[in-house]
Amino acid sequence: MRIFTVLITIMMLPGAISFTKRTKVILPPPVAPITRPGVLIVESAKPDYDPVVDSLVELIGNQEPEFMPLLVRLAFHALSTFDPRIVPMGGSNGGCVRGNPELGLGDNKGLDVVVETLETIKSLHPFITYADLYQLAGNVAIEYMGGPNIIWRPGRVDYATSDFDELCVHDPERLPQKRINDDTMPHAVDTRNYFFRFFAQLGISGETDPEGYHKIAALMGAHTVGGMHLEVSGNVGNWTLNNFRFNFEYFLNLVNGPWGPSTASTDGHDLQYHGGPDPKFVALPIDMVMRTDARMWAIMQEYQNNEPLFFKFFAEAWNQVQENGVDFGDGPVINIQPVPPVLEGSDERAFRAFTGAPPTETPPVIPFIPCGPVVNVPISNPSMTVAYEFGIAEGVASIRFTVFTQGERGGKFWGSIGFRPLGLS
Repeated sequence: MRIFTVLITIMMLPGAISFTKRTKVILPPPVAPITRPGVLIVESAKPDYDPVVDSLVELIGNQEPEFMPLLVRLAFHALSTFDPRIVPMGGSNGGCVRGNPELGLGDNKGLDVVVETLETIKSLHPFITYADLYQLAGNVAIEYMGGPNIIWRPGRVDYATSDFDELCVHDPERLPQKRINDDTMPHAVDTRNYFFRFFAQLGISGETDPEGYHKIAALMGAHTVGGMHLEVSGNVGNWTLNNFRFNFEYFLNLVNGPWGPSTASTDGHDLQYHGGPDPKFVALPIDMVMRTDARMWAIMQEYQNNEPLFFKFFAEAWNQVQENGVDFGDGPVINIQPVPPVLEGSDERAFRAFTGAPPTETPPVIPFIPCGPVVNVPISNPSMTVAYEFGIAEGVASIRFTVFTQGERGGKFWGSIGFRPLGLS
């Protein structure tokens, strides 16, 4: 059971940026030529892998812009199955995403086309493993779209396709999930807990690493590129206006609200959220954790004004999760993190963020002095009860309302509305 204070304000985008005046997406030219290997690839591997990068750059240049975010998605979905506590361990090692069972998992829908297209690179450079190729291609795509240089080193092996059933992941829930147990904000307790648990299994945790939360937020920033397609994910729309440019717009849009849910539409998409500086922007329930968790919210405030800082932590975090489970000669890279503490319920800051109010870390508690009986008012939803109580808050005549919800995710939240006579300050 948690208490929420409802405060709704109108938020305006700071600074001189105006998204409402931009009526169409104008793509900037790609970053070409991209920064040559040396930062991108560890020095010892440059002689062999420089030509692979050249081929990837040429391939990207001959594809539609949508191909670049798909390369990032392929790389991340390949590495995101990693969990050192489970057999098989998963991760980028093994090249499992090139075939079933992993390629056939529901959230990998659409990646078969990317895997097939990369066969061109594999045929030109047969020495590179599929597992290395998928991660290198993701890095090149990020840099091609204007993102940071990310240190990369080879060493991943390919499992034989005949061993995929034994060595590769079958569980679709090992891939990143967009929400848990039909959670809806602001009471998305399960989704918020999953959010931090997922990154902990990838070896990133704010509980043990002082920079952990910055890394988590930075990895979420990859949603600045790409979009959602109904036939692939069940959702529709883009997180950003220029979704083929790797920058800090994801944070800018999430910080500037309000955001609200859209649970039904003519195209039948799954639950998603609309808002930001322009209603055209959409986000998934998992993205809303960035608004409803105080730690993520504070870091987004930093990143929306400091792109180099975002790039720094993204490059570090991306390199870290790419290398999970890979044996570079000293045994597999495994960084086991403790399971994050379970968050019990939501909090007042979460409800403020959900309603579009500017979040504060320590919302003030206003004393309420009752001056009359509690009045219960029936509403159309049989699982909810609303009670009203007249009283005084800070010397102002007020009505306090309490909403009780029933069922498995039951609880209550309350707020108050104050009234001041006209002409009085």
